[in-house]
Amino acid sequence: MMDVSEILRQLRRAGEALRTIGDPLSFARVFTELTGDLFALLRDLPGDPDAIDADALAYRQLATALDATTTDLSKTASTGVPSVWQGKAADEALTALTSARQLTEAAAPAMRYVATLYEDYADTLRALSKDLRGYREDLHEVARDLYDPFDLPPNIRKAIDAVAGAIAVFDKLNAAIARLNRGLGDVIGKARAGAVRSPYVSAFDAVALATAGVSGLARLDNGILTTAQLQAIADKMGALSDADRARLQGLLDAAGSEAERAYLLKALAAGHSVAEIEAFGKVIHGKSPAWLDQQLGLVDSADSGNVYVNGAMLEQRGDTTCGSTAIMVARAMNDPLYALWLTTDDKGGPLSDDAFRDRIKAEQDRIHDATNTIWPPALGTTPWGLSDEMNVHAESFGTSYDWHLQGSGPLNEAVSAVDAGHKVPVLIGGDLYPEHYVLLVGHEGDELIFYNPWGRMTRMKESDFLNGDMSALSFGNLYAVVTPS
Repeated sequence: MMDVSEILRQLRRAGEALRTIGDPLSFARVFTELTGDLFALLRDLPGDPDAIDADALAYRQLATALDATTTDLSKTASTGVPSVWQGKAADEALTALTSARQLTEAAAPAMRYVATLYEDYADTLRALSKDLRGYREDLHEVARDLYDPFDLPPNIRKAIDAVAGAIAVFDKLNAAIARLNRGLGDVIGKARAGAVRSPYVSAFDAVALATAGVSGLARLDNGILTTAQLQAIADKMGALSDADRARLQGLLDAAGSEAERAYLLKALAAGHSVAEIEAFGKVIHGKSPAWLDQQLGLVDSADSGNVYVNGAMLEQRGDTTCGSTAIMVARAMNDPLYALWLTTDDKGGPLSDDAFRDRIKAEQDRIHDATNTIWPPALGTTPWGLSDEMNVHAESFGTSYDWHLQGSGPLNEAVSAVDAGHKVPVLIGGDLYPEHYVLLVGHEGDELIFYNPWGRMTRMKESDFLNGDMSALSFGNLYAVVTPS
């Protein structure tokens, strides 16, 4: 069957042709010409609801099996590893067991979520198929009575309404497909351990890295390493020389925690050399996970409310630096060396709250100047200026960016990008003009997670975002998104 967008294009063209006819005889001629194409377009909707329901049942059964696996892993972890494993080997085994349990705990609800997505899509498909059959029957009636002079005028309206109804069916089908794909993308984006496919990263290490830092409401959206970074690690490990790989492995082996190892590899994913990672490693070596989280994590998508770093709010320090702040935070969330520079002094000690405020203000001003070389600074940052500045640090982000005006395509791309582990600046405002940037940082079920440069985390309904309604962030309209190109 042809693509839904092509069906819609042809239906809209047919509907326009029928609406513009001025007399009944011309209508009969044009409708006759269109009949074959119309009935071919409206033959049926793609997909078998019963088969989709069977897939949903399989996912529910898989979730039940994962629940049992989680229980077994919990029992094993609580009773301890075999006595022949001692010291570091025992510690590593327990870490792997704990990480595996975390993944299976998250996987079971993810499988149930997939089952629900499939069930909802099957129900939608059944309802739309019923509607389509009705509109197809209306067109058959028009064709049977086409040359009856008494029935022709009402049949003209029936044909026009039937084509309009069919267009609505395929519009709803498009929306249902997009909703299904976004939901599946959310789940795929959380399949984190499988993202590391490298001969230089063991399966145990992959599981441990995938769960490093994971906690709280956002489950797997707030790990130290994003899915995109887990994938980048495999490529960058393979690109190292044997000597550099050995040096990096030495740093990883000496790390004091899984969080420390994850941040070392996050630096690799952000494009830093092994020499830079060694210097970074000396600063963070032996630091507690809580210290690492405060100085390098900055924004946690599991948080809600105000965001604090070293006692100071992480917020824009000027009226027109929301875009600059969005760039700064997006970069800090991807590059731990940059985050360390923002939060610590020359000796690696945490900045005081006042010193941190001064540091981020200076950096926001620097970014603002860089993005407004032509555009008046008092008017804030343009989306093209913002994307250009992000592209200066494309290796850090693991992608280049481009800006797009609001539309169903770009908004779906924004959700897909955050599912893949990228950050997405979003330009919002009132009825008349854009006024403010926010940063899309996570996706959890039917909610999207934003960092607002006013210094707080906000969750909003995915459906509101896709409809351009940003009232959850105090603005009514969505104007543009800056997504990976």
